[in-house]
Amino acid sequence: MQPTTTILTRVVIPGVESEQLRAQQIGSNLFVVASVPFVDTTLALGDIVECVLVGGAFHVDRVVVRGGASTVRVLPEDESPQEIAATLLAFGCRVELGPGGMLAASIGADCPREGIAEWLGGLAEQGAIQLAPGYMA
Repeated sequence: MQPTTTILTRVVIPGVESEQLRAQQIGSNLFVVASVPFVDTTLALGDIVECVLVGGAFHVDRVVVRGGASTVRVLPEDESPQEIAATLLAFGCRVELGPGGMLAASIGADCPREGIAEWLGGLAEQGAIQLAPGYMA
């Protein structure tokens, strides 16, 4: 696997200025997003972004090419984060575990998007999870 570096993306959430993401550098200022965003709703895993160097850190300036993935964030209320993650992984998603048991899942173009949305929507209706979309391809 190619080594990754950290890039920063600005977010519009009170009290939060930016989110750190892992990325693979493919050109002088071009990077492929290599982690699933938890906070930024404008980026997704696999997007190619152009960055500018500010104070020694790479900051996302713009998306050059969309990677085709969508992002969803899940906060389990009743369900175990591990059980939800296991099901999402079985669907072919990439899943990352964040603070407080929050999950961020990348739903690739080859995943059964409608089935995943229906399953997660059902869990949300039951009150088992809180669901927040990220970037939707």
